[in-house]
Amino acid sequence: MSRARHFSADSEPHVPQRRRSWKQRIILTTGCVLTVLFLGGASVAGYVLIKYNSIERYDDLDITSAPPGEPENYLVVGSDSRGGVEGRRTDTIMIVRVDPAEEQAAVLSLQRDLVVPIAGTGERRRINAAYSMGSPDEGRQRLIDTIRENFAIEINHYVEISFEGFGRLVDAVGGVPLYFPTAVRDRASGLFQERRGCVSLNGEQALQFVRARHLQFLNEDGEWESDLTGDLGRVTRQQVFIETAVARTMARIRSSPGQIAELIDIGVDTVGLDDQITIGDIRDLADRFRDFDPANLRTYQLAVIERGDGATLDFDRRGSEQVLNVFRGLAPGEISPGLVAVTVLNGSGQQGQANDVAGALQAIGFDVVGTGNVPEGAPLPRTQVHYAPGDEAAGQRVARHITGGAEMVADPNVEAGQVELWTGTDFTTVHSQPTPIEEMATTTTAGGAAGGGATTTTAQATTTTTEAPSTTTTLPPEDPEPPGRAIVSPC
Repeated sequence: MSRARHFSADSEPHVPQRRRSWKQRIILTTGCVLTVLFLGGASVAGYVLIKYNSIERYDDLDITSAPPGEPENYLVVGSDSRGGVEGRRTDTIMIVRVDPAEEQAAVLSLQRDLVVPIAGTGERRRINAAYSMGSPDEGRQRLIDTIRENFAIEINHYVEISFEGFGRLVDAVGGVPLYFPTAVRDRASGLFQERRGCVSLNGEQALQFVRARHLQFLNEDGEWESDLTGDLGRVTRQQVFIETAVARTMARIRSSPGQIAELIDIGVDTVGLDDQITIGDIRDLADRFRDFDPANLRTYQLAVIERGDGATLDFDRRGSEQVLNVFRGLAPGEISPGLVAVTVLNGSGQQGQANDVAGALQAIGFDVVGTGNVPEGAPLPRTQVHYAPGDEAAGQRVARHITGGAEMVADPNVEAGQVELWTGTDFTTVHSQPTPIEEMATTTTAGGAAGGGATTTTAQATTTTTEAPSTTTTLPPEDPEPPGRAIVSPC
């Protein structure tokens, strides 16, 4: 039986936060951000304009254009295909959300061992398989579509960076120093680091380190012990590496401004962009990131469930909802219709009403699990939405589609994630677009249905007051502790 491992809250209005010392600068975050900085440097504007025309562009990707001034999601992919390696692989898939109205950015790392339906294939495979299927253009589009279909996140831009470029960047800044308390190795990635203490990794060693998924370390008994956290442990080690690499690179640029041209050349040689990113977009991003405080970079992972094979993960949809809402531009408390199991009970006495309402809710995307009639006491004068105590978000999502609103009832007989809609004589229609929270005409009732078919016990009712969802990037906090094993630390 699979064992759940949650790295974000699924019942409290809180998404865990990582301390700054564990910033999850996933592999190639450095390459992505620094390439933008280099290409946008005002002091080398003429050189940038010449080099800009040499950047590889990916034509005809089906991506969504964001309105001017609105937040944008950049899909950043780390690829072997641009470095002369046969075949096409990606160990790194992340979404970077930049909000021009806020001095903040958010990064979502998608674990490569996550098993999801692959768009257009009818297959369930690791998410990175989408990138490898078909021609390069087909693979890029399939990955974009797979992210849209599984996570309801729109992609506004596409950035692809080769692992070869990552290594060249590390060498260009003189290596990245890390502290190793013991020897480590990974036969699959080629890593073998026997020195202890502060060690400066060159480009090849750095790539072996950040790609290590089968890491072993020398324990106190002098025996090699495996790190069983797999892909999650790898991500955690990447956090430490990239944090150090960012600091190292920025210090090198400040001390050697003349090196910017070399770094631009590396970026041009190893980065590909969608054809909708203009030189103006790059310059705007550079202006925004030039004085960016790393403390304002929020990083996230999805909640996952181990599948029991020791190698792959399932996506915990409910546990990941608040994280995904950051990249959807929604308030953390929003919940997707597909996460709510709805039973519709006819309380108005109108023939066939429960089936009609169930069909309308199902068309919106709700998981309708049954229909029937309300317990004794019908007809009801007021439509009611029954939800489990503490799970108001699920009930509220249903109520927002009821024309005229409904009475919210915290019902101990309803399980978390499930909602019962009791139609009343005031019920009219279901509308497809949810009513904004601040405009909802609902009341909340303390109490619920008594067992054995009794009618609802009604206590004092109060108007529902909930913060309206924001249209800008909402950044809830991150995990207090990173998943997996770090093994190393900054020097």
